[in-house]
Amino acid sequence: MTDGTEKAPLSVRLNTALGRHRTAIIVVSAAIVVIIISSVLAFNLSQRRMERSIASAEEIQLLYEEWSAANDAGTDGPDAAAEPGSQPGTTDTTEETLRTKINALVEGHPRGYAATRARFVLAQVEWERGDFEAAHAAFLAVAEGDAESYLAPIALFNAAAALEETGDVEGALELYRRVAGSTVPNVEAPRALFALGRLSEGQGDREGALEYYNRLIDEHGGSNWTNLGRNRIIWLNSQEG
Repeated sequence: MTDGTEKAPLSVRLNTALGRHRTAIIVVSAAIVVIIISSVLAFNLSQRRMERSIASAEEIQLLYEEWSAANDAGTDGPDAAAEPGSQPGTTDTTEETLRTKINALVEGHPRGYAATRARFVLAQVEWERGDFEAAHAAFLAVAEGDAESYLAPIALFNAAAALEETGDVEGALELYRRVAGSTVPNVEAPRALFALGRLSEGQGDREGALEYYNRLIDEHGGSNWTNLGRNRIIWLNSQEG
């Protein structure tokens, strides 16, 4: 039995429901379109910013290579400006430009690979200038600022080497241990183990040195540093007794 009323077809009922909520549907649809457009624009803007930052990092790298080459050639220094009216030294001017560009990139794009590269270049500049305390701080900032970057263990090793240059052997040992035990794959681990053995020898710790050299052989058999480690083991064992 029926109640005498005929049920409306599904299409009619859908049209009725859509008509009843037409305004809400239009508002929601418009909001979705706005979100999609905004997301696309934001993505494009982010991509352009990233491309600009990478281009800036490449420019900084080229400028650093120019500065380093000029520095090696001996075109720098206060003597270049000794005569009245003379221009500043080539590397003095380039270094100032280099530092300005690095600061601008890091301030404008503080996160990401480009900033890490720029900070690494700054650390290299400090090293070449012989300011090893500043180089240590700059390399350490790279390593700790982007710990997952392939530059992190390289920067950490260089920070340790800078501490060696300042005479802080204990600080260098600590950083070399961090490089050797890093969970990030890195080419500096065998070199760090050799450095640990070398410094242990320097401190008169024969057993510690042998331990590091043996780790070098066991963990990095294919490294060029392994043969050096074997040679040190042979020499240390020859001195026993």
